[in-house]
Amino acid sequence: LKILSKLGRQSSELLPPLPSPLTSHFCASNGQLNSSEVTCILNAIRGAENDVGEVVQQIKNNPDDKSLRRQYIMCVHFLEIHKGLLPPVRRLPDEILVHILHFCAIDPDPCWTNPPWVVAHVSRQWRVVALSFPKIWGVVPPVKISMKDKGKKFILRLMELLRRSGEHPLSIHISSDEDNVVDHPIFQILITHCARWRTVVMKLSVGDLQALTPLVRRRLSSLYSLKLAVRIPRDEDCVLGSFSIAPKLREVEIDCSWVRLLLPWGQLAKYVEQSTNPTGIIQVFSVSSKLNYFSYCTRAIPLFHFRPIILANITTFDLNFYNPRASGASMLESLTLPALTDLHIRSSHTSLVDDLINVIRRSKCVLKKLSIHTLPIEGGLTKILLFTSFLTEFQCNDLIEDDMERLVAIPGFPSVAPRLRKLVIQSESPIKELNDMILSRHAMANATGNVGSVALASLTLNFAGPTECFEAQCVLEGWDSLDKALRDVINGWRKNIEKEFVTWVTRSQANSLDKALMSVRATHRLGVEFRTLEMYEFSDVKYIYSSGIHHLMNEVGNTTVDTLPRVEGYNFRERARALVEKWKPLLLADVHKRHWMRQGSTTLEYLPDCSTLRHSETGMLNIIFGLNMGGLDAYRVHQNTM
Repeated sequence: LKILSKLGRQSSELLPPLPSPLTSHFCASNGQLNSSEVTCILNAIRGAENDVGEVVQQIKNNPDDKSLRRQYIMCVHFLEIHKGLLPPVRRLPDEILVHILHFCAIDPDPCWTNPPWVVAHVSRQWRVVALSFPKIWGVVPPVKISMKDKGKKFILRLMELLRRSGEHPLSIHISSDEDNVVDHPIFQILITHCARWRTVVMKLSVGDLQALTPLVRRRLSSLYSLKLAVRIPRDEDCVLGSFSIAPKLREVEIDCSWVRLLLPWGQLAKYVEQSTNPTGIIQVFSVSSKLNYFSYCTRAIPLFHFRPIILANITTFDLNFYNPRASGASMLESLTLPALTDLHIRSSHTSLVDDLINVIRRSKCVLKKLSIHTLPIEGGLTKILLFTSFLTEFQCNDLIEDDMERLVAIPGFPSVAPRLRKLVIQSESPIKELNDMILSRHAMANATGNVGSVALASLTLNFAGPTECFEAQCVLEGWDSLDKALRDVINGWRKNIEKEFVTWVTRSQANSLDKALMSVRATHRLGVEFRTLEMYEFSDVKYIYSSGIHHLMNEVGNTTVDTLPRVEGYNFRERARALVEKWKPLLLADVHKRHWMRQGSTTLEYLPDCSTLRHSETGMLNIIFGLNMGGLDAYRVHQNTM
């Protein structure tokens, strides 16, 4: 079948009307088959396979006989239809189906064409189980309301979904760029079910949220999670009390400039705020005794001062200050967080090192995760690490040399952050000392036999752009120490091919004569550059790596055929693939020396010697070419070749 499938495709234009299958009543139904029906279908398949074998032999003897080709196509079509009736997916027990449908119920990106709508139509059995499982119908796909569209088609689907969900709690997501949308038919239907709202996401004007108050207040008996993005007229004092009575409400996220928000603050366990001016911070700190997750992002200057307060249950604390005159120090100096394990601080215009140390010492907390992005000060991060001996994950902006030296493991001396397993650095330049630090910690772990106490399991470097990331990789891998003259020549080849390839692709289908001529010239120049590269033999793989020419050829080789102009005699896509295959033995032989892998265009990931990626061809190719690098980007090429 595989040998002659191409023959069948080539003869598709000869396909006559196919006869009805012998078991047509099975094909017309998606019901579950019984044992006798399965036996009948298996017999039909075996008979068709025998017929195919005979036809194949006849075609070999009479390759020009078109009637044999038609017979072959009919047999193959018959087999495809009947084999499709027997997959195990049609015979799964109900207990397994329930687990599959439960997985569909937590779809992170629900829509009308995704599960559960699709899986409910696999077979009659799946449909019966799906309709008896209301939980999977409790997620209403996101709705963007427009008063110009009354949503008649959508309403039919919505009503069916609400019917299938029974009395199960609902998750809804409503947004609109217009005002006065509460009267929209879709909104009105959802309001009638507000007692079932469990998870609510609304991106509306403050006027619509205020109009919602008399319709839903005191009826939100199931509401657990609330996320609001509120459009507010400038300098308007607004009160929002739609959700002030919700006995089960535990999680709130608010995104607005400022609003008087009335909520049952005392019962909240999670609070997230993005605002221009403080909206609910004072209330949630003063009243809530159950709060365990707090996140605050603002451009405001804190003009308020808290009295000293102990927040006994907070485990995650996240602060982001984007105003040059706001540091957050006034907030930190009044807080005691004894249960804190995860701390995130961002204040790019000030340093909060001393304030953080004071919070940690005052709270006597066992901090395990720390992310700090502030102005660096000499020895500042080392100070913090001395007070966080249980730290396992650490994220920061550039480490200065003194801080890096303190992370080096030295025999006979206690290591700073001995339990540190994951380190993420937002870097502006390569740090050569990183390799020494990592190797020292792994060597110490191997010498003591306790890998988990010192060795880093994960080290990630994030850069502002792909150029900075590639330059850092060259430094860390030692590719920057090559002969400069030869390296510049090979870099020139790469830049020329990159530039001409983009010109060739973007200009080849141009309408104007000048652009068409430009494409012809680019094609010729690209051919010259390819011939130069094809004739050159690399003796040192580092020159391939340092130029990035292997990345370029891999991107060209993976370019979609439809996006390439058709120029006879050049075939750059296949030639790029041939070059990659030619260099692959050199690249694979050097993989054991590689310790930094690209994860996207702006991220480097450290690879320890024990990495599982080193033990499979796919993993080794990921080390060589990187992961999630994206395709050939014309703008990036233009920037790199300027």
